[in-house]
Amino acid sequence: MRRVASLAVSLAIVGGLAAAQPAAATSTKTMSGTIDGSDGRAVNALIGFDIHDKNGRKIDMNGKAAYSAYKVINPTLPSTGGSKAGRTTTWTLSGIPANAAYVYIEVYPKQKHPSNPRIQLKTDQTRYGMALRRALPASSRGVQLRLPLVCGNVGALTGGIKGRVTKGGKLVTASRVRAWSIAPDKASSKKILGWNMGQAKMYQGYYNYVIPNLAVNQGYTVWVTYGGRTIKKTVRNVSVCKGSVMNFAF
Repeated sequence: MRRVASLAVSLAIVGGLAAAQPAAATSTKTMSGTIDGSDGRAVNALIGFDIHDKNGRKIDMNGKAAYSAYKVINPTLPSTGGSKAGRTTTWTLSGIPANAAYVYIEVYPKQKHPSNPRIQLKTDQTRYGMALRRALPASSRGVQLRLPLVCGNVGALTGGIKGRVTKGGKLVTASRVRAWSIAPDKASSKKILGWNMGQAKMYQGYYNYVIPNLAVNQGYTVWVTYGGRTIKKTVRNVSVCKGSVMNFAF
């Protein structure tokens, strides 16, 4: 799984990818689908695509950026989205090299720039969480990208993961915390798969990390890094507006 940078973007990749391979120059493939919020609004979003060949090697399409390719969607909308009238609700990624086998997709809700309608600012989860699609065939059509409505809104579809990170029984500060859905995926699926970067901070006076705004009714692999070491654990399910607990001892 994977990461980005918008026109001023810096985001995360799920490590371990092999060196990027140059795009093939022969015939190409096309991938396409829809994008909106779980409440039916159009969204201001950045879509990052990580494209791989059959051997798992990343294929670069845009100058060795964090993602193989990316798309900016509705940059003039606020991060809270808006009416679909006159807005972009579909996407197409064309020119995918013929040797591409599968694609990982990550979607970020973004802030609009106050004066430049072509630029997105930082990721903003005021109304929507992030979403992903996993290892879909590179020629998939009808791929639905939906951003889950976060808690505090009617119809919320997110929860979270929280816990304690310790070493020798004492709290320590993780250098990195993140989670990715382990729910099965296929091109025709309409399920919202969640992911997010966490925050290493005191939370509710007891926990010292939290990963918010994760799409619900699915399990997650949680990665916590401290002192150059990463521990991965699985949370079996995240429920609406609740925090599942997973502790890490280094």
